Amino acid sequence: MRNEQADYDDGNLTIVPSIIDVQQISEDAIHGIAEVDVTIIQHAGHGVVRKTIIASWLILRQPTGERLLSRHLAKVKSQVFEPAGRQA
Repeated sequence: MRNEQADYDDGNLTIVPSIIDVQQISEDAIHGIAEVDVTIIQHAGHGVVRKTIIASWLILRQPTGERLLSRHLAKVKSQVFEPAGRQA
């Protein structure tokens, strides 16, 4: 079984967030927005996918005092696929 999946070790995922803005909109709510650069190196040498995503989230304080992610939105801003053998 290991031989069939040996190339899975060659895959990789890198996520680099850059915070654009975070605001406390009430005593119990925080809103944030970030640009996220994602690089996916596909296993078996199938290439590289690069995406830039704009992410937005709303975190709300619960009655227990715990803060939980209430809403999360993401939109792909750009995407580039580099076939195997053409990566920079």
